Amino acid sequence: MKKNKEVETVHMDDSAFLILQEQRRAFIEKFGREPGPSDPVFFDPEYDVPTPLSEDKLESMFHAAVLSTTHAFSKSDN
Repeated sequence: MKKNKEVETVHMDDSAFLILQEQRRAFIEKFGREPGPSDPVFFDPEYDVPTPLSEDKLESMFHAAVLSTTHAFSKSDN
């Protein structure tokens, strides 16, 4: 007997879509295959098997991205 899976549509802006596309590309490059439904979207590239990023590493990456974006915007104002 098959279980019916609920499908949920998630709306995202272009930047979120690009981030997910980049993560998919990086996953394929690292592991040589398409990500599966149980694979992490944000994985730790230091491991040879798909391993979720730790909360600390994810937070550090987020802060670095925010700082980089803030710096780029401040330079474009000059």
